[in-house]
Amino acid sequence: TGPHRIDSLHPSVFLFLFKMPMFSFPKEVKKSHVRMMGCQVAALCGASILMKDQAAGKYIPAFLMFDYTSRLFFGGKVSLLGNSAAALGPVVFDPKETEPGNPKQFATLCGVMFSTMATAAHFSGNTDAGAMVAGALMCAAGMEGLFDFCLGCQFYGMGVKMGLI
Repeated sequence: TGPHRIDSLHPSVFLFLFKMPMFSFPKEVKKSHVRMMGCQVAALCGASILMKDQAAGKYIPAFLMFDYTSRLFFGGKVSLLGNSAAALGPVVFDPKETEPGNPKQFATLCGVMFSTMATAAHFSGNTDAGAMVAGALMCAAGMEGLFDFCLGCQFYGMGVKMGLI
């Protein structure tokens, strides 16, 4: 027993999640935050690939799956990568530029799908497939972070043109 046990915390500590509306993705996002998250995801995917045969190799995609899912449902405020990108992004990238949020929300959904596939592959014992999916996610996130090219946003734009979205 002690102050660090989760069952000793007051329930109001967790109420902030229930006060936030689901799918509260912002209408506009700061480009510096998005690019920094891309760099972070690319680095974590690279670490996952390098450690694919170790225990940490399967927990990194699981962390990314959780982080992408929290960003999709609640925006960047409850995301660990979102908060660190908000702190580090303006230092590295231009903090004034913004982008529309809808394409970025679709790209986040793509991140959920890819990180879920990588997690499922790793936890089912198929580490090579997990590394390949993490590699695809690393390429897409790296393009966003390094070159400001959002692959998910491109697919979003095609979906809008075809009337699918």
